[in-house]
Amino acid sequence: MKRLWHTLLIGAIGGIVIGYLMALGFSTFFNTTYLFPSNPTFVSHWSSPLAATQLSTLL
Repeated sequence: MKRLWHTLLIGAIGGIVIGYLMALGFSTFFNTTYLFPSNPTFVSHWSSPLAATQLSTLL
């Protein structure tokens, strides 16, 4: 059971890190001055970039 929780924790942390690295990549690709959690079309569906970042982190 301990090994399962350890694996889940490592997987969750790894997923969040990968997501934020992708966000940095999107921000660099679209030459923005702030962090995009995803491509601009996704971000435009939300009230703010913060809301889009929160959803991206949850996903």
